[in-house]
Amino acid sequence: MTGVILAHIRAIRSGHSARARIEAVDAQGLEYKFEANADEVRGSVGDILVLSWAIHSNPVLVTTPTATPPPTVASTPASSPMDAATVDEQFDVLMRGAAARPAQNPEQQLAALLRGAGTKPG
Repeated sequence: MTGVILAHIRAIRSGHSARARIEAVDAQGLEYKFEANADEVRGSVGDILVLSWAIHSNPVLVTTPTATPPPTVASTPASSPMDAATVDEQFDVLMRGAAARPAQNPEQQLAALLRGAGTKPG
């Protein structure tokens, strides 16, 4: 990538150091500010600054790309009703803080509900 910039010099600032700061603005309003040796700056405000630039890749940092295999996605087994029941059981244990009870089949669950209802007085 290369380019040439033409900009009007707006200020040349020099002070107690051996450097001078050159400030310029191009036709699009972009500002350019850089430092140079004060002894080498021979322009004045209103002159045209011509900057010629190029960007090159750094040979130290350039590496040849290697083909990396795409990441493999581990397949997860389909969840079964038993897995869901186990998860529900663990959730109940955590919420109640009680010890885990063994999973019950539907008949055992119905019997437990009927025992809990008990007999009505009367």
